[in-house]
Amino acid sequence: MSKFRKRSSALVEAVRYLPDGSNSDEIEAFVGGDGISWKTCNPMVGCLTVLGGEVDLMAGDWVLKGVQGEFYPCKPDIFERTYEEVVGP
Repeated sequence: MSKFRKRSSALVEAVRYLPDGSNSDEIEAFVGGDGISWKTCNPMVGCLTVLGGEVDLMAGDWVLKGVQGEFYPCKPDIFERTYEEVVGP
């Protein structure tokens, strides 16, 4: 078995889906664009549609914008092990 480390220290933008769904508008504005849509399925689950495929976004999950402009969900525990907040410019 081989081990791998992330090469890139590229910055990613991210928004966390709040447990009460109160920031649905923020997520919709964040992912707005061609081929990407957002809707709240119920207060605890959102549906992020990217390139025709729908992905459930659970309360507390993060939505990340990748280095090529792609969007994808990330579970909170993985996000916290992988990313740290950048403060300042």
